[in-house]
Amino acid sequence: MEEDIVKISMLLDIYGNILTEKQNLALNKYYNLDLSLAEIAEAEGISRQAVADNIQKGKEKLYYFEEKLGLYEKYVYEETEISKIIGMLEKILNNEKATKNADEITKVISKL
Repeated sequence: MEEDIVKISMLLDIYGNILTEKQNLALNKYYNLDLSLAEIAEAEGISRQAVADNIQKGKEKLYYFEEKLGLYEKYVYEETEISKIIGMLEKILNNEKATKNADEITKVISKL
């Protein structure tokens, strides 16, 4: 469940601007601000069902965009590979001769 929340939150960061304003707002309040359907409904002056519909339709669109574009999966892949590279570079840093070059490489990769 926690992973789903994080994934939807990240998908919202990536694709949120493509959603309708109501979908984006409902998803943001529900997943990022941890508000309940009732709290969102009260704040927006709409029914809980309308909030639930906006969340469901918004999630469907987020997953659709991800299926077509794959930006989230690319991000996860790149983060994993960068972590592996940093781990390898840390091993190199233990070798005094390679320390200077590895340190520079680590700084460049960390900025990505």
